[in-house]
Amino acid sequence: MRALKNTLLATALVLLGTVACGGGNPITAVLNKKPADVALQQSEAKGLTKCASSGTIDQTLASLKTSDPASYTTTSQEWTKLKAAGATGAYFAIYASDTATCSAFSANSGSTPKPNAKVIGSLVVEFQNATDAQKGYTGGAFGIDPKQATSGGQGGKVGAATGLGANSVSAFFSAAGYSIYFALWQHDKWLAYIFTEGFPEADSAALAKQVDSRF
Repeated sequence: MRALKNTLLATALVLLGTVACGGGNPITAVLNKKPADVALQQSEAKGLTKCASSGTIDQTLASLKTSDPASYTTTSQEWTKLKAAGATGAYFAIYASDTATCSAFSANSGSTPKPNAKVIGSLVVEFQNATDAQKGYTGGAFGIDPKQATSGGQGGKVGAATGLGANSVSAFFSAAGYSIYFALWQHDKWLAYIFTEGFPEADSAALAKQVDSRF
C-alpha cells in the first residue's frame, strides 16, 4: 500500500467546457492536451474529495523530498527511468472519502487506509510518441510490472479483456474488508494507471475507460 500511494496521478478535463462556450480552437486544444487535462475529473470521482497530495510529478517529488526521503528516492528513480524512455510530463491525483483517508495516502504517511474506505487514485504520464509510451508500459512503471501484475489477483485480466486495449493489465480482489482494483495501460503516447479501493470492479473499470476515452 505504501508503494502504491506514491504512484497515483489525476485532475479535471476542461476541453468540453472550452468547446461548449465557443472559446478557443477545439483542434488546437486536443493537440495541446496535458496529463492534467485527460486524467480523472473531479466530477467523475464518485463524490470523493481531492486530496492535497495531488499534483504534477515535480510537485509530488518536491513534497516527498522533505517529508519522506526514502519514498522520494524511489519515486525519483522511477521517474528518471520513465524520462529516459521518453516521458515528458506526469500528473498525480488522489480522491478519498474523508481527510483521514487522504492523510493515509499523503507523502509523509506510512499508515494504511481503513477497510471499506473509498479511494480513487490516478497517474497519467505523457510521452513524446506512442513508441516511447509502449516501451514505458512494457518496462513497467512505478513498481507495476505488466508481466507480473495479475499474479495472485482474483480478477486478473490482460489485453483486450480489460477493455483498455492490447497493452493493458488490470486486477481486482476483495478480502479482509478491502476491495482493490488497479489498471495500467498504454494508449497512443499516454501511459495511465488507476487504483481504487472500496468500489465494485465494474465501477472501477468504468472510471479507467472514462480516462481512456480522452486519449
